[in-house]
Amino acid sequence: MKLSSLSGIAMCVLLANACGVDRGEAASAGPPRITPVRFTDAFTLVDSVELQQTDSALIVRISGVDVDRSGSILLGDVSEGNVKLFGPDGRLLRVIGRKGDGPREFKAPRYPRFGPDGLIYVADGQDGRVQVFDRAGALRRFIRLEDVGMVMGLAVREDGSFLVVTDGTERSDHVLIHFDSAGTRLKEFLSIKKVRPTGAADDALWANVRNFFMDARGDTVFVTSTVSDTIWSVHLPTGRESRTHLAFPGYVRPTPPSAPPPDIAALVKWGNSFHLGSTLNVDASRIYLPYVQGVLNYGDPMLLVLRDGRGGWTVASGAPPIISAANGRAYGLLTPGEERVILGAFTPRTP
Repeated sequence: MKLSSLSGIAMCVLLANACGVDRGEAASAGPPRITPVRFTDAFTLVDSVELQQTDSALIVRISGVDVDRSGSILLGDVSEGNVKLFGPDGRLLRVIGRKGDGPREFKAPRYPRFGPDGLIYVADGQDGRVQVFDRAGALRRFIRLEDVGMVMGLAVREDGSFLVVTDGTERSDHVLIHFDSAGTRLKEFLSIKKVRPTGAADDALWANVRNFFMDARGDTVFVTSTVSDTIWSVHLPTGRESRTHLAFPGYVRPTPPSAPPPDIAALVKWGNSFHLGSTLNVDASRIYLPYVQGVLNYGDPMLLVLRDGRGGWTVASGAPPIISAANGRAYGLLTPGEERVILGAFTPRTP
């Protein structure tokens, strides 16, 4: 059973700097110098693990992966409507949830996260909810979020508060929302709901390929969008917003079609003709951001933008689909598009 996209038409990432600058937002001084490299020259494969599947617990459509300090793996499956917990050796330990809209049920579980409290946090993309479980799969909290739109990403902070990235709401163009541990809205950031490719005119078609991804480390949250070549960041204590425009070799900028696509097949073909940002991962000071022409999990043509531990930037060709980063490692699919799901752990050759 093939894995569906963590990017592609419905699931991609990277924000555009085509929108205006909000109060408190700082534009970058200029694009950083981004050096082209081969992924194999920059990273070493140090470990791999095959994730166990059973007839009743198949991996069908990955919607997020997280790895904790012990090496345990958490995988969201938006097609199966559940979250799967694996040990460091890939053994399936538990399936949490099922399709539905009640407690312990999901319509579209997105980006499950290991919380700093040892609990498991899961956002439901289509239903504006966050559910919190212990490692045994028992439901600890059921939090309904008001007026959040489509939830596209989740990050949990040390104090138990959490952030979600959405497609904006009817009353607000902000896409990043901070909630306390009980689900009370604290603050909103990044008024970029209608972001579009740099220099592009507004077009209703951008909504068909526009998505947002996020990750957080410490007090800084990073956000990207499928239709742009910009990374946005928010420093939570001060609310300061900034952006980094990425100008890198090989990037095929999204452009509108010559005529509106007449059907879904034509829409997909158009979406595969340029690079779309995909799942964003941040580990310590390293940033991993794939741009794919097609579907990330299928191993379609991709460029991986990297910021290393010293703040230098490269763009790597020949990379596997990178879907998580933790513990000084980047985790990529070694079997994209196949029924077997094998995660490879890569370490950088240089800081």
